[in-house]
Amino acid sequence: MSHLDQIEASFKTANLVVFYTNPKDEMEPSVVTLAFDKPDGAEGYDLLLDKYGNHDLTLIAFKRADKLNLSLVSAKTGDSVNLKNLWYREDELKEFLSFLPKDRPFVFVIGCKKSDAPRGVVFTATRKPFSPLIVSGYVIK
Repeated sequence: MSHLDQIEASFKTANLVVFYTNPKDEMEPSVVTLAFDKPDGAEGYDLLLDKYGNHDLTLIAFKRADKLNLSLVSAKTGDSVNLKNLWYREDELKEFLSFLPKDRPFVFVIGCKKSDAPRGVVFTATRKPFSPLIVSGYVIK
């Protein structure tokens, strides 16, 4: 199984993408969280960190009715990790797009749904210390 297949298999139970920006604090990075119902996806996330590293990937989001399909595409290799049928909140996406220019880096993390957490998710740390993945930008189609 290729590393791309391993990443996609590890992420297959994700069902939500959360967009977060804080326009009041320029020092706080914008974040896109791939969320799961229970802790999952660590193997795929670690493979992303190991194979691509920071600033190599671009996030491409395809709006499909009330869901998104996402692709993380490597600028160096052209590799693409594809995730389908993810729920999202339109208001979060609009805020993210209005605040963050498409070529500005942001953080991509995985997380677990938790109803009492801010934005309804908590980040999953796959390494100590926590190692977020910096994505170079985005495209929305």
